[in-house]
Amino acid sequence: MKSKVENPSRRQFLVSAVRACVGTIALGFCAVDSVALAAPAKVSEHGAFAKQLHYREDATQETASRYKKGEVCANCVFYRGKDGDQYGPCEIFGGKLVNADGWCTAYRAKS
Repeated sequence: MKSKVENPSRRQFLVSAVRACVGTIALGFCAVDSVALAAPAKVSEHGAFAKQLHYREDATQETASRYKKGEVCANCVFYRGKDGDQYGPCEIFGGKLVNADGWCTAYRAKS
């Protein structure tokens, strides 16, 4: 025979468990959203990969023989920034931000 005391305790436990699960799931979504909204890091000229590709924040400072005047990240096929943005994601650098006025040896003109 079940006593009336067990049912309220079981009910309270189940309600608490459901609330805890819902709260945990909600916190998880909040954490994912905040990570997704965080801006990607800017590429540093001093990074190893950037050095290999001769990345420059200011294309006019590049002395590599491959650089031609007017070549900048903003008009490269790998640049994913919007027109007018000072920095935008670059596919070559894994989506990290590059200066729209920058340049590297991976430069390919948009067609």
